[in-house]
This record gives sequence, structure tokens and C-alpha cells, in this order.
Amino acid sequence: MLLPQTAIPADELPELLDQLTAADWLANSTVSSTRVTGRLTDRVLPFTCPLP
Repeated sequence: MLLPQTAIPADELPELLDQLTAADWLANSTVSSTRVTGRLTDRVLPFTCPLP
């Protein structure tokens, strides 16, 4: 589980996901007690994309 290893308090996570969704970086996000799921939007480069 990644959340305990971050500096983000669990109760703040839904608001941060809402902000990422509003900025069109994340879509279809859901939060449960153990998991965060979502889809990066097309405007976000994949982590495997080499830089020019």
C-alpha cells in the first residue's frame, strides 16, 4: 500500500483527486480504504515516454 508511505493524510486524498480531475489530469478516479484507482487523461505523458 502506497498511501502510508506518502505525506498526504488519507482524509485529504479525495479532495486532491478532485483537483487533479478538475485540471483534466485524471479521469474516473475512485478512492476506497485501501486503493486509489483512476485513468490519466490524454494530456498527461506516460512515465515511459522518453523526453525529446
